[in-house]
Amino acid sequence: MRIFSVILCLVMLAGCNGTGDASKIDTSYTKQEYENVRKSNQVVTGLDQSVSNQIDAIIYVYNALGLELNTTTVAVNTGTGGERVGHSNVQSDRTPEYIRGKQYQFAVAEFQNMYNIRTMSNDEFEAVTNDALMRAYLVAGGTGDYTWDTITPEQRQEVWTFIKSNATDVLGRFFVLNGATNEYNWTPRVQTLGNVQLNMPNADTTNDRLIFILNDKGKITGIEKILHTGDGQSFERLADTNRFSWSQTDGENNTVTGYATLQTYGAKNGLKYADFGVFSVNQKNVAEDGTVSLQDVENRVLAGGFSEKQIQRANITGEYNFTGQAVGNAINANGDKITLNADANMNFNNGVETLGLEFSDNNWYDVEIVRNGSAQTIQFTDNPNVAENMQVATVGSATDINGVLNINYYGDGNVPNEFVGTVIHTDAGTNGVQMDVGFGGAK
Repeated sequence: MRIFSVILCLVMLAGCNGTGDASKIDTSYTKQEYENVRKSNQVVTGLDQSVSNQIDAIIYVYNALGLELNTTTVAVNTGTGGERVGHSNVQSDRTPEYIRGKQYQFAVAEFQNMYNIRTMSNDEFEAVTNDALMRAYLVAGGTGDYTWDTITPEQRQEVWTFIKSNATDVLGRFFVLNGATNEYNWTPRVQTLGNVQLNMPNADTTNDRLIFILNDKGKITGIEKILHTGDGQSFERLADTNRFSWSQTDGENNTVTGYATLQTYGAKNGLKYADFGVFSVNQKNVAEDGTVSLQDVENRVLAGGFSEKQIQRANITGEYNFTGQAVGNAINANGDKITLNADANMNFNNGVETLGLEFSDNNWYDVEIVRNGSAQTIQFTDNPNVAENMQVATVGSATDINGVLNINYYGDGNVPNEFVGTVIHTDAGTNGVQMDVGFGGAK
């Protein structure tokens, strides 16, 4: 009951915000209807039904003000004049959702304090207390060492200039600005599955993508494939499965039909903000004698997630280890193929990323990929069980990736809890083996 009420609240907020497809979600359905939608969608993707940046805003403000964030206390301003921030214990029977709501109210008040100071006249600014000015400065990203009890008028002007220069960028990270009124919507930004893009890279570094098509209840009814050229193709979902049908006209004005399957693996590996997997398409062919066959026409790896929860690599510091899974194919120039499905592990260490793929379990190679700045290398570990026609030219030493590598991180605040990505690499050897892999994992 509690989980339902929180998620439904987020979807209702999405309707108020008008954020992407979230504005089209009907929030009038019952708990059972919602649960049916959730279960149906999870057949296609394990992504959360919606996400909010509420916790990100809370974490940002608490960190900026140097406050401890927990589930038993809420930061409060101890007076109406903007005195120093303290903590207030909450009743032990209060739910985590209640506490989180109070924490968000506090965070919004601090953002609004910064916003108000930014827009003040000179006379209004003179009345601002040093403590309110300090809090606005810290929330704006300030790190200067001021003695706030004895700050000089000149230093106050210096702080005010900093706030006015930085407040807009900070507010833009958490709130939507109404262009017509020039006012901020002080509610959390919300994204639904309709806002998610699953990226499908090509070997030439161009990128195609899949997006989910939702009905007014938020249920996945189809997917849209959007090519890097801008062309698109629609796929209609078959009941509550992860299979889809398609139909289009070929160059000779004949109707061509077929099916597609979207197999995702994020939920199996503890992911909720991102997903990865394989998108496969086949075409239905009918022979003159009426015999029907299905011809494989596409097999693509993909990865993506909620942009609201994606963390920019430059904002991640420290070391993190993730475990998960990698799936895809190794295909040689003659079309011979090995299906790849094995464990994956990722180490992020202050910007250096090391990805391990254990494909020796699939009678291929264990693979290590390292990205350090612009340098991207791949190394295959020798394995005598690899068939001759699927062997690569160089084993035991690293070579540059010949293709494209994408890795992205997701979580709350700037702490990554999940990673997903894709890699396409074409070996320079005579077999011309191309590795197409999607991967992901969690801490």
